[in-house]
Amino acid sequence: MPRSLKSSVDYRWQTLDFYAQDDYKITSRLTLNYGLRSSLFIPMDERDNIYSAVDLKKPNPAAGNLLGTYIFAGVDGQSKRLDPVKNSVNRLAPRVGLAWKLSNRVVVRSGYGMSFFPTGAFGSGNNVFLTDGYDPTSAVATSDNGLSPGMTFAGGFPKDKILTRSLTPAYGIGTPFSYWSVYAQEVAQMHSWNLSTQYQLGPNLAVDLAYVGTKGTHLSSLENINQLNPSYLSLGSTLLNSRIDAPATVAAGYKSPWPGFAAALGANATLAQSLRPYPQYLSGFGYNSDNNGNSKYHALQAKLERRMSAGLYLLMGYTWSKSITDANTTLYSVPGNNPTGSGRVRDQYNRHLDKSVASAWQPNVLTSAVVYELPFGPGKRWLSAGGIGGRLTGGWRLGGILTYRSGALISVTAPQNLPLFAGPNYATTVLGVEQKGSWSGNFDPAIHRYLNGAAFTLPAPGTFGTGGQFLPNLRGPKYMNENLSLSKRCPASTTLSAQRQLFLPEFLMWDWRG
Repeated sequence: MPRSLKSSVDYRWQTLDFYAQDDYKITSRLTLNYGLRSSLFIPMDERDNIYSAVDLKKPNPAAGNLLGTYIFAGVDGQSKRLDPVKNSVNRLAPRVGLAWKLSNRVVVRSGYGMSFFPTGAFGSGNNVFLTDGYDPTSAVATSDNGLSPGMTFAGGFPKDKILTRSLTPAYGIGTPFSYWSVYAQEVAQMHSWNLSTQYQLGPNLAVDLAYVGTKGTHLSSLENINQLNPSYLSLGSTLLNSRIDAPATVAAGYKSPWPGFAAALGANATLAQSLRPYPQYLSGFGYNSDNNGNSKYHALQAKLERRMSAGLYLLMGYTWSKSITDANTTLYSVPGNNPTGSGRVRDQYNRHLDKSVASAWQPNVLTSAVVYELPFGPGKRWLSAGGIGGRLTGGWRLGGILTYRSGALISVTAPQNLPLFAGPNYATTVLGVEQKGSWSGNFDPAIHRYLNGAAFTLPAPGTFGTGGQFLPNLRGPKYMNENLSLSKRCPASTTLSAQRQLFLPEFLMWDWRG
């Protein structure tokens, strides 16, 4: 029966922003807008110093002074803010915009802006798990396979089984660990720019055409800093998976990284474990502090808007885009989302393998909203008489929101058999072979295969797959969502009115994904 001593934590951080902006009218047709934001990011601390992490640059006296040791707030000279993330960060974000009225019907706009966003050490993400050493779990088990109890309520929990807090460098050796990355003091940065033209087609009708681009740097990902270097694959899986004190390992000239390694790591005391960057630990979590991800986004956008006229309002938008990143791993940056603890970077030593289309990328998105006032009732074309009849027939509106977009991304994985403690593996793509299955028109899962299996192979022995995390040119079935509504405006008086909206029956609503 376990007994857990849980701490109530109160992490605190601050972001202070100062902003100035001005508009300057250069001519009657040309206006310049410019501004500057100053952001001060103050890193987190904990009200009662219940806060710990591994300092990757500090020697560990409990592990032969290898780099990497747990540090604890308020212990051994640590302040409330741990050394790897003790400094505040200030960033300046300029922005500028230009509006040029070419004629009474045409306006050109352009702009550029820089933005900064907090990362893990500055409050982003879920960091309530940074309490290693403070919350020991005590356990007691029956000694005869359940014939007699391990404890009773009358006797209470055995005092000799109760664990106390362990706030020493020896804590965590041989287990997964929490750390602040060497990139933890970076905040995410986003550059954004755009160029658009608005053309008035008529008194109530306008069209917008725009190019939009963004570039992200220092984005949070989930690295695997304790992955074994692939250069050791030449030793072979058999030797790498052998114990550090096995005769074959000793004959090959390898020895323990420190004298207590075999005892501390137990069954994990293999040659592969001894060659990891931090052999005293298993896999680690950086809590949104592996801030060296990048992204790019380019899009062409079109918008058509008809303001309410003759009872009709229409808004339609279309986006054609491409988004690429090597930071598709943010959602895995807490233990609950990544229980295996192996990380989600495929190969820590070749981050180019993680460059792929972004997980949220939708290359084609068409959305439209329409409202039509039915031509019945007072002031309308038909049944314009007042009285009770006018109240019943007037004020009705038909509305719709229609969304059509590209299908979901497809990922082709492969077994991860490399003895490297690496992230997931993906298939190797065969160049020149069509990835789509041999079907056309409507896909029928009963008779068709969506993918062409000949376009993918298992990675060669001792290698990672060459395919990206997602296929860039093939997606799942398209998504179509169509919602219609019928509403009525009911005048309560000459100055007040109420509106009741009725959704059409379910058989008149569509949600298609193929």
